Amino acid sequence: MEKNIDIELIKDDLDIQSSLSALNDSKGGKILVKSLVKDILDGIGEIASNHNKLTQQEFISIGAKIKTSIDMVQVLSGAESNKKYYEGLLEEELKKAE
Repeated sequence: MEKNIDIELIKDDLDIQSSLSALNDSKGGKILVKSLVKDILDGIGEIASNHNKLTQQEFISIGAKIKTSIDMVQVLSGAESNKKYYEGLLEEELKKAE
């Protein structure tokens, strides 16, 4: 029974990564990534230009926005390799279950 649960969990993860990969490859996904990269560069520019005027709270807020955008770009850009990983993992688990 445990093997079936593992296979179902892998299938769920594979489905998520497949969806993210499809989004990344779509026109809208490319627009989203481009926008996120622009947000990252804008945040870095704001810190570079105003570092001596920013309060600690403002600095942390800008840094958090940059980090969120970086994380989102990494999720989208890494989805294809994650998808391949889960496909391999699923294939292994299905062979073990036979």
